[in-house]
Amino acid sequence: YKLNQESLNLNTVVEKVADSFQLLLKEKGGVLKLQLDAVNNHIFADSMHIENVISNLLDNAEKYSEGTPEITLSTFNRNDHVVIAVDDKGIGISAENQKHIFRKMYRVHTGNLHNVKGFGLGLYYVKRLVEAHNGTISLHSEPGKGSRVEIALPLDYLRKSSTNLIKNES
Repeated sequence: YKLNQESLNLNTVVEKVADSFQLLLKEKGGVLKLQLDAVNNHIFADSMHIENVISNLLDNAEKYSEGTPEITLSTFNRNDHVVIAVDDKGIGISAENQKHIFRKMYRVHTGNLHNVKGFGLGLYYVKRLVEAHNGTISLHSEPGKGSRVEIALPLDYLRKSSTNLIKNES
């Protein structure tokens, strides 16, 4: 993938994705809480890919929620980064599965609890894109209590001369 990076207001990007996602969640009676606390929120990034990353995390939070989904999407500053966090009260992920969750084609077995469709590419794609933007991703989860995914992206003024290409794996 070639990244078309530009200076972006991350809170604006998050709001755009949240607005679209609200429509889907309304149909299921779910709730999306938006908490945009990042004061310094300008990043140098590819808007389309960042939107896809956020959408993927929200989709996962909704897919793995039992009953009515309750999701919080937030931004805040940590050191020289802006962080996007997605919290859910879903089924959670065991410590053993957390070790593998970002691998290509890896899927957590949910038994008969959910009929969750997918190919195991979403979180792999998310991790690759976050790293291509010189960011980091972390997961905190507990079975039966939900999950929190955090993406930390460097602020725009920390722009590094890095390659804008994600190399294809063979």
